[in-house]
Amino acid sequence: MPNKSDLLNDINAMAAEVGTAMEKLESNEIVTLEGIEPRIREVMEAVADLPPDDAVDMRPALVALLEKMEFFSTSLQEKIDQLRIEEADAAGQKSEPNPVIDDEKIE
Repeated sequence: MPNKSDLLNDINAMAAEVGTAMEKLESNEIVTLEGIEPRIREVMEAVADLPPDDAVDMRPALVALLEKMEFFSTSLQEKIDQLRIEEADAAGQKSEPNPVIDDEKIE
């Protein structure tokens, strides 16, 4: 079983990964947080196995990680929505009839 210090290091490392992903998202770079969800689950289960006093001490780090994840999730959804709007606008511009061509009569 990992000790409190190891778990805290893992939590801080994941928080740093989320921070890096957030920076990439803001810079319109490709973002991957592949495999972070099972790692978070593992840490949470390990924290639950700690003695109560140690587990309580882990709470601030876990809350901070959760808040970063929630902020990242919200930002990612906003970015996806923005891209969909831009895509729809671009598709709409392409599909609008060209009045010069469509109004011409071919005789």
